[in-house]
Amino acid sequence: MMEKYEWRYHIKFHMLTLRMLGLWPRGEEIYKPGLYMVHSATALTVFLLGHIFFQVVNIYFIRTNLEAVTGTVYVLVIDMLVVFKVYCVITNMGMLKQLLRTLDTDMFQPKNTIQMSAIQISTCIVYITAIHINIDALVAALNVFNGSQFDILCDNLRNLHKLGENILKNFIGCVKHHKEILSFADKSNRFLNWILFVQFFVFAFCIGITLFQLTLVVPMSNEFFSLLSYGVAITMQIFMYCWFGNEIEVKSSNIPYAAFECQWTDFSEKIKKKLLFFTLVSQKPVRFSAINLFYLNLDTFLRILKTSYSYFALLHQVNS
Repeated sequence: MMEKYEWRYHIKFHMLTLRMLGLWPRGEEIYKPGLYMVHSATALTVFLLGHIFFQVVNIYFIRTNLEAVTGTVYVLVIDMLVVFKVYCVITNMGMLKQLLRTLDTDMFQPKNTIQMSAIQISTCIVYITAIHINIDALVAALNVFNGSQFDILCDNLRNLHKLGENILKNFIGCVKHHKEILSFADKSNRFLNWILFVQFFVFAFCIGITLFQLTLVVPMSNEFFSLLSYGVAITMQIFMYCWFGNEIEVKSSNIPYAAFECQWTDFSEKIKKKLLFFTLVSQKPVRFSAINLFYLNLDTFLRILKTSYSYFALLHQVNS
């Protein structure tokens, strides 16, 4: 029997960091009156809300300087995005803990060494693409876990005849696994809904402001490269979200093909009919969306870049 796979291992560091920041209650707990809630409220009020307050006050004193105002707004909207992410994490803490408990169930465990190897390769991406913001790393991890489950299911379907002598029982297990994956993906998407919407809007705006400020500073100066680096960083952050969302869509669309690749010609007519029905039902890929306005894929990434350029063109025209 294979050793149980610890999905949480790959985000332990991020959970620990969030805990120190006041954003991850111990164990399976959610927020409740006590010392940890006092710690969370104090830290968020002093370091986050306090900083935003002084940024807003600063805008009033520099309101006649467009370059200075855009620079301050540039920081302020990112701070507001952080506040919104914190709100989403705190209000959805119960759902997040439930998602992690779901990953610990037998249904979501890899069944063989090949599946184990594939998971270990894909979860490494979480660390490579984490961009110093632990909530984003958590989001990336949820997306990778979703994609990994579709990989496991596809492998089980391809080897349906090798999982045991009772093919019908094996197939029913795959159907139940598929249902649980869809539920896991739906809950993940509900947690991400507003985070994705607000973050994409803010980042599109920030990229536009970055382009505008690049036209105001001295080319090849320290400030120029600072702005350029930041613009590239948030662009890659958006790309990370869209890439993982696109991967989920691609991997979920592989399910009907995986079912077809098993040795279904040797199955009984009863199993063939059930397999055909499952193939038809699973043809619709899983797509993560932001409040159903746009999907998380590479096409959306290109649209965000176009929107950013529109913001830049508007600011450039106003300044001219």
